[in-house]
Amino acid sequence: MKKLLAVFGLVIMVFAACIDYEEELVIRADGSAEHRVAMAVSLEFSEMDGAMGGMDGSITSDFFDDFVGEGITVLSRDSFVRPNRNMYGEEELYQVQEIRVRYDNVAEAPNLAGDDDSFSFERRGDGSFLLRRRIEADSAEEPDPEMDEMLEFMGFLFADNGFSFALEMPARVRTARVEGAPEHLQPTWEGRRVEWYLPFVEMMGAKEDFWLVVETAAR
Repeated sequence: MKKLLAVFGLVIMVFAACIDYEEELVIRADGSAEHRVAMAVSLEFSEMDGAMGGMDGSITSDFFDDFVGEGITVLSRDSFVRPNRNMYGEEELYQVQEIRVRYDNVAEAPNLAGDDDSFSFERRGDGSFLLRRRIEADSAEEPDPEMDEMLEFMGFLFADNGFSFALEMPARVRTARVEGAPEHLQPTWEGRRVEWYLPFVEMMGAKEDFWLVVETAAR
């Protein structure tokens, strides 16, 4: 997500409705998991040679590199083009990079936990499971009127773009919440499945990190 935020920060004033990021994570009771990640970028933008400062003409060129490490097995990887509607209702082609991997132990997956303990998954003494995942905010320390104006403009440009996260836990979900988020950014859940959508404009404008916290019922 850090790489995505860096890319997003560079392009916010260039293209409207050009990036979507999706994840689906299915966790089993033994801690193993399967993870699908897809990033869709406007084809017109992704082919801008050199516009992104030496990214070889594509901001998705190194997308798969994040999914290499001990305990990670790649199940499939694909790159394809699909049509989509932009904010003006016009059809636009998107370059999609998609990968599916299996983790031996999701709690130790390097691309999730990173170096700052931004992801954890544990089985507690009563048999319930607890998942915590952090999404970093912009973390601006001082009020910035110019930034507020830009974020308002971004809200129009990127109203339909964001981070989609679907999660399936090993047991029935008892509660799911996003700490640091207002009511309209809270996740929904039913049975073992949790769904959460975070618009990019909310991510960039936030002053505090978002923590997704999911707890299952005791077994």
